[in-house]
Amino acid sequence: MKSKTRKNLLPVDIKLPERLLFNGGVIFATLRTLEELEQFWREHQFQFACGGRYWGEEPSFLREYQWIFGMSKSSVVRTALRWEELGIACEFYEDPEIIAGWFHDRDEYRANQVKNGDWTDLDEKEYQADCIRRSPETYHGWWQLKNLPGVLDLSSWLNSFTDHEELIDPNMPVAEVERTLQEQTFDDWKNLDCEDIQCHDRISFEEMIAYWRQEQTASEDYYGKENEGIV
Repeated sequence: MKSKTRKNLLPVDIKLPERLLFNGGVIFATLRTLEELEQFWREHQFQFACGGRYWGEEPSFLREYQWIFGMSKSSVVRTALRWEELGIACEFYEDPEIIAGWFHDRDEYRANQVKNGDWTDLDEKEYQADCIRRSPETYHGWWQLKNLPGVLDLSSWLNSFTDHEELIDPNMPVAEVERTLQEQTFDDWKNLDCEDIQCHDRISFEEMIAYWRQEQTASEDYYGKENEGIV
C-alpha cells in the first residue's frame, strides 16, 4: 500500500499521544467502555470534548471511542484538526467582483421585499445596522481557513445554519482570527449532526453520560457495550 502524502493526509492519519497533557492543556484518550468514559471525565474535569463516531466509513478526525479533552473550544478543535502538523492557517480572502455582487444582491433583495410589502420595521433596522458594519469602505473580504486537508471542503466549512459573525477586518490579529474560527468550528460540530465527530461542553457531556446510563439500565445497546470484558 502506498503511503499517503501530506497533501492527502487526514487528521485521523496523524497519531496523538495517549493520555498525556500536551498542546496547551489537551488530552487524547481512547475510552472503549462507558465506565472508562465516565471515570475519565469525572477525574479530569475538562470543560470541552470531542469524540469520534462510527458511521460505516473512514472518519476524518477521530475513530470510534477516541476523545480529545481540553479547557477551551479552540484547543480541542486545533488538536482534532492536527492544525500544526497539517499546516492549517488563516487567510484574508478578497474578491472585488464577489463583494460588488453581494452589495447589489443585498439592495435588490430589500427593494423587492419593500415592493411586495414584506419588509418589516425590524428588517429595516437590521439592514441599516448591516449597512454600517458592511459598507463599500469597510467590507472588502473575509477571513477563512486555508490548507484544509484532504476532502474537507472550505466552501461549506462553517455551516450557514449556525449564526457566525463573519470576520471582515483585515487588520484583525491572526491569533485572534484563528481562535475565533476554531471556536466557530466547535459550535458547528456541536450544533449539527456531523457524520464522524461529536462535540460537547460540560452540560451536554453529562447529558450524554446520563442517556447511555439509561440505555444500560433498560438493557438496550449503549456506548462501548461490545467492549466490556475485553482485556
